[in-house]
Amino acid sequence: MLVWILIRFLTWDADFLIKPATQVDHLASAAAERRCVGLSEAKHSATGRARQLMLFRFRCFWHQATPKNGMTAEPNARVASPNTIPVQWNRQSRASQRSAKLAAYSLTRFFDDPLMNRFCRTSLERRHAGWVRWTCWAVVCLPLTVHADPPAESERPPHSAAVVAKADTILQAAGLRRSGSTLQSLQAADFSRTMSQLSRQRRELKLIQVDLDSVSASIERFNGQIKLLEGQDGQLNLQLARIAAGDVTTNNKIVAMINATRTLRRQMQSQRDDAVKAEDQQRGRVHDAQANYAESIYQLRRRFDELAETIDTSLTEPNVIKAVGVMNRNFAVPTEISAAEVLAPVEKRLRLIEREVFRREIALDVQSNGSMMVTVSINQKPIRMIIDTGATVMVLPNSSVAELELEVPADAPLRRVILANGQPIAARQMRLPSVRIGEFEAKDVAAVILGPEATNADPLLGMSYLKRFEFELDAPNRELKLLRVGP
Repeated sequence: MLVWILIRFLTWDADFLIKPATQVDHLASAAAERRCVGLSEAKHSATGRARQLMLFRFRCFWHQATPKNGMTAEPNARVASPNTIPVQWNRQSRASQRSAKLAAYSLTRFFDDPLMNRFCRTSLERRHAGWVRWTCWAVVCLPLTVHADPPAESERPPHSAAVVAKADTILQAAGLRRSGSTLQSLQAADFSRTMSQLSRQRRELKLIQVDLDSVSASIERFNGQIKLLEGQDGQLNLQLARIAAGDVTTNNKIVAMINATRTLRRQMQSQRDDAVKAEDQQRGRVHDAQANYAESIYQLRRRFDELAETIDTSLTEPNVIKAVGVMNRNFAVPTEISAAEVLAPVEKRLRLIEREVFRREIALDVQSNGSMMVTVSINQKPIRMIIDTGATVMVLPNSSVAELELEVPADAPLRRVILANGQPIAARQMRLPSVRIGEFEAKDVAAVILGPEATNADPLLGMSYLKRFEFELDAPNRELKLLRVGP
């Protein structure tokens, strides 16, 4: 809009109106009369004739050339194109002819716009066409030349092989390399080998866990057989009591069966005790393997974080930025790239491995007497319990049975336990379906339910739960550290 106002101001004239198409022929005839050019009267459009006239007018105005040997242009000579001049120019003006032809043709292409055609058809007939010409160049062409946008990055030619090789050297010095249209770390292969070793370590851990489960299953079988033999022993004693006093043969037979049952029960108990010891040893192996596996993952994560920090620092160095720019032009490598994008495949695989490892520090509530308490979920009901590593099983007072909605079997075996104050008390043994602290859940956990006479007894979290995990009781920091590998 501003360009148009400026042109109107500089070239203001009463004749500055749109001329009809019929007047273009008049302009062509006037040009022919001036012996500068011949323009045909063929059936051309008004715009085409105006463009031809403007081209030839500019050549005349700029160079003022005269025909050679007095030759004149024919008024009715047909022009093949706007770039064709049916006039013999002097030898001295051939260089001027070529420059004028180029300048006028460029300006003609620019004035294809209808608005500029109207301006040309009217203004070029004026006597002050010279300074109109310079106004057009100064106002329109010069800003376009000065403020022209640089070529797009995709249009720029690629770098040579020598430049690319130098960029590769710079990236390798920074611990990077190009792979397709992205960058990778040179240490990615080392991380892949380490994670493959972790996979083998994980398989070995699973085999150890399978052995532990096998030993635990054998203990359960022994307990079932012992319970069955105890039932048989009770039935045989009842039959012995019903035998008549004079039936010696039957009496001796039942006594022999009772002795055999008790002998077999003692053997089963001995085998069960051996299995319990083997279970403890195997559980220790599992805990050690889990601790080593978790430590390996922890060290791998630490190495990964250090590598990511190093790559982020390298990507800010000027030489590396230039090298990435070279790769961007030749191979479309992103110029804005971070360590997270470079190490994305490695981190994805590392996160999958870390997902199997659970390591938590659980805060404890220390009482005035030094007891450390933690909230435990039993049968999906919360209860506060004291951590007691000296208790072989979990201990619950009789009042907690109703709160936790537990059902004590009627045939639950009796057991005598000794409280912390040294008082012996009768209790019933049972298995808790679920015991959980945070994300650490154990199923089928051994526990004893104290009798009603133990009114002041506290619930104890014993080893029947804690031994299921790798744990550490950190008294100074008041934390219970638990570790679990796998689901």
